[in-house]
Amino acid sequence: MIDTIRWRLYGNVGHGVEVTGLSSGWEVRQSKINREGDQGLPVETVIFTNTDTGMRLLGQGSLQAGVVNTVEVSLPRLLFGTNGRVISDQRQLDESICLLRKEASAILGEDASLTEDHLTRVDLVWQFRRDPAEMVEDLRKSRHPQIKKGNRVYEGESVNFPGKERFLRVYDKTREQKGRRGDVTRVELQLRGKALQAALGNGDQKVMIGDLNWFRCYHAYREFLMKFEPIRKPVLTKFIALLAWMVKEDAKGNDGQLVFDLWANGKSPRYVQQTRNRIAKFNFQYKDWTFGELLPDDPKSESLELSEVV
Repeated sequence: MIDTIRWRLYGNVGHGVEVTGLSSGWEVRQSKINREGDQGLPVETVIFTNTDTGMRLLGQGSLQAGVVNTVEVSLPRLLFGTNGRVISDQRQLDESICLLRKEASAILGEDASLTEDHLTRVDLVWQFRRDPAEMVEDLRKSRHPQIKKGNRVYEGESVNFPGKERFLRVYDKTREQKGRRGDVTRVELQLRGKALQAALGNGDQKVMIGDLNWFRCYHAYREFLMKFEPIRKPVLTKFIALLAWMVKEDAKGNDGQLVFDLWANGKSPRYVQQTRNRIAKFNFQYKDWTFGELLPDDPKSESLELSEVV
């Protein structure tokens, strides 16, 4: 349910590195950048990355006198070694947060004085055993009332709904991890800023890492997706219905030729015209579906399906 989080966590870099050194799996990169408001003076940055878990600690200053101020990590990858699995209960969430604190101490030192601050990003996710291409097509013309910008479709493989504080992404998780088409659709909601506070906090209060509750995350995720209008899906069980839909959508083959023209190639003109006439008069049948069918109100329900890519 919870994947990537970005967390404000303050600690002294130098102390941890002097005490522990760089433990196995950690790499460090230092650079200087110019930022607005710094009067053109370069700011020294330090980024620690764990190559095994993907966890990143970002800060300013040097290895001898630096301060980490942000931690970014995929909690499932930290807990399971992959984010193809999903954190599916409170126990797993608590275990991943314990691991996060332990991993942070590898750089900051177990005796370092840490100040835990608020979360600035939380990704809520679920994975469904549905054809990704079909789901992307179903959502292609949809709009969400809390995301004002139009969606973006990428080669029929994913659809994004990019908002200022909410970003929804629907894509083929198997293709992302295995490089081949699969049957697991991942629906990923990224929350930031006031949207994060409203969904997982108490009104205008910032969300602390100790506030994360699996059930609240699930219901916030479900509530957001339920705000999509019922999605109309054409019933295309018969070939004429499929061909009529291709004509309606101006579908084209890989060579840019219309699908209808590809089908008509080599067929008699009379039969092609008869088919055109049938298509012109064709009445589509539709079946509506909602995310409520995929995400029951009770997350303990047996109807809640979770698919994993491992």
